[in-house]
This record gives sequence, structure tokens and C-alpha cells, in this order.
Amino acid sequence: MQYAKEIDHTRKLNKEEKTFVQQVVGTFLFYGRAIDSTMLMPLSTIASTQAEPTEETLERIKQFLGYAASNPDAILTYSASDMVLAVHSDASYLSERNAKSRVGGHFFMSKDVEVPPNNGAVHNIAKLSKQ
Repeated sequence: MQYAKEIDHTRKLNKEEKTFVQQVVGTFLFYGRAIDSTMLMPLSTIASTQAEPTEETLERIKQFLGYAASNPDAILTYSASDMVLAVHSDASYLSERNAKSRVGGHFFMSKDVEVPPNNGAVHNIAKLSKQ
């Protein structure tokens, strides 16, 4: 069974609304990469529709802005470690519109143990990929 979302048939946004969507994505993409990596996955999904945004895209933007407003104090913490590169990763197959899959990863330096404790990111990946 494919869990990809249904085709979006809502109204296309006008030029001003489209510009608003692009401004939100651009502004928070920097913040997500620099401080709050929890924002990267929803931004990735929204960004994939910003060329032809619809009312559904605008609703996702409003939900995202609500999240950002209710979580204003993201903190990036680094702690001393054994300098071993650790990764938390996840992926889903054909879970987005147009047969796209979702991939994500959080690369960080940690201790050499079976379940390495989280640390500030060295690199984060959050994107949609075509199969």
C-alpha cells in the first residue's frame, strides 16, 4: 500500500501569496540549518511545492509558523566527546506526492558506545528524493 498524499486540487496562490511562501521558507531554512534542525523536514516538504503553491501549502505554512511561534527558544548544545562520528537517520519510501521518498540524517560527534548520546550537529540532511 502506498501512503503518498493525494493530489492537491486546492486553489493556486496568487503572486503575493507565493512570494510570502518563498520568504517564509528562505528565512526559516537558514534558522533550521543553523539552530533548530527539527524545522528542516517540514520546510523540505513545503519547499517542494513553493514553485506552484496552493491553499494547502499556505495552510502548511500557517501550521509551521504556529510551531515556530510556540517554540522560540531552540538551543544548540555541544558537549565534549570521544570525537566519533555518529548518525541518526531515517527514510520512508514513496510517502510523499509524485512517488517521492523522504530521507533524513543527523550527523554528530559523540562517544564510542552502542547508543551514542546526542550532540550538536556537524551536518543535517532533510530532503525528498525521486525514485
